[in-house]
Amino acid sequence: LDAQGQRSAHLFAMGPPLRGMWWESTAVTDVATQAKALAIRLA
Repeated sequence: LDAQGQRSAHLFAMGPPLRGMWWESTAVTDVATQAKALAIRLA
């Protein structure tokens, strides 16, 4: 979050940092799915 409490459009996460959104986020298939979604967003 920035100083105003807004999420940053320039910060991304994959894997364990996402446990608050998706409880289990350490399996290779989970991280691969997250990586694919991030790659699509960045393209």
